[in-house]
Amino acid sequence: MFLPDRYISVVMAQTSTPTANISTAIILLLAIIVLWLLLKVFIKIVLLIMSLAVSGITAAISYRPTTPYVEFLYRNLFQLNHTEREGAFPFIKNIPDPQIVAFAAVFITTFILTSLLLATIFRKTS
Repeated sequence: MFLPDRYISVVMAQTSTPTANISTAIILLLAIIVLWLLLKVFIKIVLLIMSLAVSGITAAISYRPTTPYVEFLYRNLFQLNHTEREGAFPFIKNIPDPQIVAFAAVFITTFILTSLLLATIFRKTS
């Protein structure tokens, strides 16, 4: 397992050449640069995952209280009647479910806000 003393001097003589030291330093610098680039990408991915998770949880919790507001907008924008459709958007044939629109609105708003907040925090700390 351990080298005898006579082999240690041979190994040290072979590894302490200037070329080996320079190539080791270059490999070390390249490894540091690659790890730094990977860390930058990894941190951006982690921030994206955190933003998506927070947005999803927030939207899942708060889409039901916001659904009445979406229905109110439907009534005002589309002026829904039971017999015919009039109003601002007569070309829309099928109106999406208000719960899905509420979920999407909360999700997108929260995602934008958390992304901006986490990006600002990350820039301040680095």
